[in-house]
Amino acid sequence: GLPGGRGRRKDKSSPLIRPPPRDPWGMAPSAPSISPAMARCLSPKEREAFLDLSLRVAPDVEAERARGRAFPEVVGEWSLLRSLRAAAGDSARAAAQFRDALAIRDAMGAHLVRQRLVAKDPDDYLSYGRLPHADRVLPVWAEHLPTGTADKDGHVVVYLSRALVRSFDGLKRAVSPPDFLAFRLARDVQMQLLLDARSRRAGKLALLTTVVDLAGISAAELVYHGSAPSVARYRGSYDTKESFTVFPETGGRVFLINCPMGVASAFAVLKALLPERTTAKFALMGKKYQGTLVEHVGKEGLPRVWGGDAEVATVESHVVAPRARGRPGVAGGTPPPVSRQASPGGSVFGWKLRRASSDSGDISESSESISSHDRGDADPWGDKAGAGQSQAVTRPRARLAWWRSSA
Repeated sequence: GLPGGRGRRKDKSSPLIRPPPRDPWGMAPSAPSISPAMARCLSPKEREAFLDLSLRVAPDVEAERARGRAFPEVVGEWSLLRSLRAAAGDSARAAAQFRDALAIRDAMGAHLVRQRLVAKDPDDYLSYGRLPHADRVLPVWAEHLPTGTADKDGHVVVYLSRALVRSFDGLKRAVSPPDFLAFRLARDVQMQLLLDARSRRAGKLALLTTVVDLAGISAAELVYHGSAPSVARYRGSYDTKESFTVFPETGGRVFLINCPMGVASAFAVLKALLPERTTAKFALMGKKYQGTLVEHVGKEGLPRVWGGDAEVATVESHVVAPRARGRPGVAGGTPPPVSRQASPGGSVFGWKLRRASSDSGDISESSESISSHDRGDADPWGDKAGAGQSQAVTRPRARLAWWRSSA
């Protein structure tokens, strides 16, 4: 509940972290409270680190509350637990990453995206058809598509296969880098909403269980997507930097099935370079994978093609999803015209967006070489955000210098 909000129902399952009250006699402040569900998830050592993290970020949470952005999936206790585990239990490092995440969310306009996506029914978050530019992205490049099912532990199942990632060249022809970034940001914001809702309902941290079917995908393609400069320029640094900071500890087990021999050999080399905590999440299998998948995921969470009993959600089921609340830019909608001019630096975050006014035809251009999200005056659906409202944003630009590095 909010301060002074008498009569309002309080959500005790995921309380927002607040600064501990000051003792009038000058004693040290008491530790913040932890919900019973959260207490059951923490080991004694992790509990101590969690309390320390809560105290460190309490002023930042209060600042978000003052701005009307104290969203539970961002500053709630389950979000803090994700930050803590992503930092391997180091509360100081987790607090620094938490503040960086708030700054990046601010710069990218994630709060505007959330306003468009938040729904009363968490199952709505399973549809990618609600996302901006989904009608152009999904038919050619549908990464990490939700199956609409959950595994045996209640984690959300997403998948990737040759039928989903059909043509990267087709993606580049159909979708500009800023629009693809807008789609991915909205996808991750929506998934964050879903995972937080399921965490609060189940009383444990909800994660993503990913099944990657490599049948029909060659090792050469994987190398190309991992190392080609043209791919890096198009995708930018979002997948490897910003998303890991803003949406920490969302990934659970990753099952790679129908793996070519070259992929297994390459993973054996990478395994020596990656943390054990990361490599332990991966399971590589050849063509005899059904038994292992059923054992770990369960038949209810697997499509029939992989030995389960579930009907998998297809690309078509997402693309033809009903238009959500009349939002432009989702499947079936048409975003306003936007002309784009690449900056000399070649960074995805260095695009200048110029929007033609629908009334006068005038062109207004940003004074900075940053994306529309960073300006804080437009959202990825192409609308002018908050007509008549000030969208001025104060943010620590020095902290974000690394974020706008060239791809």
